[in-house]
Amino acid sequence: MSDTKRAGWTAGPWTPSTVKGDEVVHSSEGDCIAWCNGIRVDNRANARLIAAAPELMEASRLTLRNLKSMISFFPLDLAHAQEIELQSLKTWAATVDAAIAKAEGQVQP
Repeated sequence: MSDTKRAGWTAGPWTPSTVKGDEVVHSSEGDCIAWCNGIRVDNRANARLIAAAPELMEASRLTLRNLKSMISFFPLDLAHAQEIELQSLKTWAATVDAAIAKAEGQVQP
C-alpha cells in the first residue's frame, strides 16, 4: 500500500493556480485540494506551501530514514564532540518525526 493511501491524502503532485481571484490547489487529476479565498495578501504563499506538501512529506521521510541510519552508525564509545553531534542528530530526527506524525494525523495539532 502506498504511503499516500495509508495516510489518507490525495497523491501528489499538487499544483497551485488562480481561479476567479482566489488561490486554488489541485491534484494532478484535477481534484480541488484547497481553496484559499478572501482578501488575504498571503493566500498565494499559502497555496504554494499547501501544494508543496507531498514533496515536503517525501523529503521529510527520506531525511528521517537517513538520520536514523546515521545515528545507528555512531560508535558506542563516543567522544564528547561526537556526543554533541549525536544529540543534534537525534533532535533533528525527533523534529522531522513529529512533523510527519502530525501530517499523518497521529498527533493532535
